[in-house]
Amino acid sequence: NKSTGDYLSVIPKFTLKSTLSWQATQDLSIQSTLTWYGRQKPKKYNYQGKPLTGSEKREVSPYAIVGTSASDGLTKNVSVTAGIENLFDKRQFRAGNAQNTGNPTTGLINIAGAGAATDNEPGRTYYLSINSHFR
Repeated sequence: NKSTGDYLSVIPKFTLKSTLSWQATQDLSIQSTLTWYGRQKPKKYNYQGKPLTGSEKREVSPYAIVGTSASDGLTKNVSVTAGIENLFDKRQFRAGNAQNTGNPTTGLINIAGAGAATDNEPGRTYYLSINSHFR
């Protein structure tokens, strides 16, 4: 926000995403992925334009998510891929709204702000896909 100098959204300043792929055989490939999320800072001001206080100032520390998968060509026209995302089961839980919510007249806070802790990282997931190719 050019007028206040505040962040427009809560996102990490840096995100690094990398994939390493190995063609083990003509039909089999194995991949590993790494996504590293940098520190996430909350906005500077609440909805009323006041500086953040208390839990609204919460930051999210850097963390990494690792995944792995393998793809195999079963036939000339069919391939299968299986994988695991978030291999080490890293979990981030949404702690609430980014900022306190309350009555501006009375100043009573209904919901305490979560700062930058507004995203979910749900944990380990598995996937399987079967693809057909027509050439």
